[in-house]
Amino acid sequence: MHTIRCTSARDRVLMRQFDFPTEDTLSTKREQLARLSLLLKVVTIEEINSNPVIITTEDRTMCVKIKSRIIAVGDSFIHLENGISIPICRIHAIDFNNESPFMAKSA
Repeated sequence: MHTIRCTSARDRVLMRQFDFPTEDTLSTKREQLARLSLLLKVVTIEEINSNPVIITTEDRTMCVKIKSRIIAVGDSFIHLENGISIPICRIHAIDFNNESPFMAKSA
C-alpha cells in the first residue's frame, strides 16, 4: 500500500482526485464510535506535540495511507494539512505516536 504525504505537491494533487463513496467502511456502530473517539484523542495530542499520524483510507478505487497532521475533526470530515479533507466514514485505521494502530476492521 502506497503512503502519500500532504506536504508533497504531487500527492496533494492525487488526494484532490479521490472519489469517496458515502458508505461507511466500518460495519458496526461500536467500531465507528471507537474511530471517532481516537480521532478526537489524536487532535488533542496534536495540540501538544504536532506529530503526523498515518491514516488508512479508501476511496472508490484504492486503499492508501496518508501521513499528515490532523488539523481538525468535524462532524463528517477530518481536515489535514494544506487544505485536504477526508470523510471520517472512509477511514479504516489510524496510527499515531508509535502506539499500536487502531484497526477499524477486524481481520
